[in-house]
Amino acid sequence: MNPARIPRRAASFLAPPGWLKLLFRLEFLRLRFASARLFFCFVALCLPGWDATAAVAASEKTTATRAVMRLLKAECFVCHNQEKKKGGLVLTSRERLLEGGDDGAVVMPGKPEASLLAKALVKDADPHMPPKKQLTDEQIKIVRDWIKGGLAWDDTALVEEDPIVPLDLQVLPATYQPVLALALSPEGGKLAVGRGRAVVIHDVCATNLPVLAQFEAHRDAVQSLAWSSDGRWLASGGFRRLAFWNGESFKPEGEWTNGLAGRITSIKFLPDGDTFLVADGVRSNS
Repeated sequence: MNPARIPRRAASFLAPPGWLKLLFRLEFLRLRFASARLFFCFVALCLPGWDATAAVAASEKTTATRAVMRLLKAECFVCHNQEKKKGGLVLTSRERLLEGGDDGAVVMPGKPEASLLAKALVKDADPHMPPKKQLTDEQIKIVRDWIKGGLAWDDTALVEEDPIVPLDLQVLPATYQPVLALALSPEGGKLAVGRGRAVVIHDVCATNLPVLAQFEAHRDAVQSLAWSSDGRWLASGGFRRLAFWNGESFKPEGEWTNGLAGRITSIKFLPDGDTFLVADGVRSNS
């Protein structure tokens, strides 16, 4: 009989006397630990100054601040950064935001109705921000509430990467075959062409560029191609996926998806043939 399959109460009757004492002590300690946890929770709730409502409010304020930081970063920093300074306005820090732009102050802490930044977000505003996009009502509310709350700032939220949301890509239609990438092998004999979701290898040394190989590389369109310096590898980039192919047989050798957030728009192998650089484009930063 396997003791692991016996209920605890039954197992105690089958155990030797020494084990009975051990089981009793372990059970006693478990009950004491559970009582201690309950007592700790009771004391914490009764401590002077403990305010559950205040704790929840502080957590909600932190969440709201992080939300407005991500919104500013995604929709405003492209034009209002230290380098571009559109309209003389820089929004990348609280201090620069309060300095305003060429036309003066753009925010009045605590007064969204009097802040140009909030006014510029509504439809038909002139000037309008962002210039070529209309924020949702919820996004506008986030900004207005932030101004009303005093412009709390969180530099940590600005440097954090946005979470990568999983996506289930559908296979592209067979008729969709744009050529978005080309790459000539180091010796100049093979041309890799990204056609739709497939890669086609042509012999450029022969008349009419006959096809040497053709294979499906990605579920979406092939965005980029690159050969290693020694011709051993061919890399293809798609949406959040980098694939490696044998440079002679064109059999799959591996893939890399970790940390990729968008379409891989560029691949570059370094001279050692094993090290490579990858650029993936995110919608708001491309």
